[in-house]
Amino acid sequence: MKRVRTVPLVAAGLAALALTACGTQAGEGTGTADAAAPASPAVTTPAEPTTADGHTSPGMRLKFGERALLPVGEGETAGTIAITVTGIEPGTPADLKNYQPDQVAGVTPYFIKYTVEHVKGGDLGGTGVALRGLYAGGERPGVALLGGTDNCQKTAAPRSGKFAKPGDKFDACQVYGGKDGGAITMAEFNLADAYRKNPVLWG
Repeated sequence: MKRVRTVPLVAAGLAALALTACGTQAGEGTGTADAAAPASPAVTTPAEPTTADGHTSPGMRLKFGERALLPVGEGETAGTIAITVTGIEPGTPADLKNYQPDQVAGVTPYFIKYTVEHVKGGDLGGTGVALRGLYAGGERPGVALLGGTDNCQKTAAPRSGKFAKPGDKFDACQVYGGKDGGAITMAEFNLADAYRKNPVLWG
């Protein structure tokens, strides 16, 4: 059975729990809970849409289908990727068959679907590119589905030279649980230092 971790929602309904791969070289199909995540994303409008180095500015809000250029890794594993969130789709209770029933009671899975493209750098295979799901008001859900589901668990770049040069792409999927009717309608990227308090948002 896969694991579910729940946390109480703090004031204003915000949960301080985040999912999966916060660094590079994350394993495919696995997730970890990050209890130290900020309670909510900052919602500010950057002065410019891109930074001096060409990355999408922290705090940018994009529509589904729009592309963000983002930094990953550090040192020899540093690079630039492009993420395009194509949509967020609700699942059904049947998708949670690998979890303990009592742990997912009242939980609806939501699948964040996105493409990731290698833009700059060396072999970025294994790089974790997990996004986080948000409720419509920007709150984080109180349920983290660790490890994904049978049809949604890929958040790391493929290895064996398949994500080693500009133009290489892969399709990714991140699952989040909406509790008691709460719908996941937004996604955020906050893996790099500059984006932790002011992430890029889609939705």
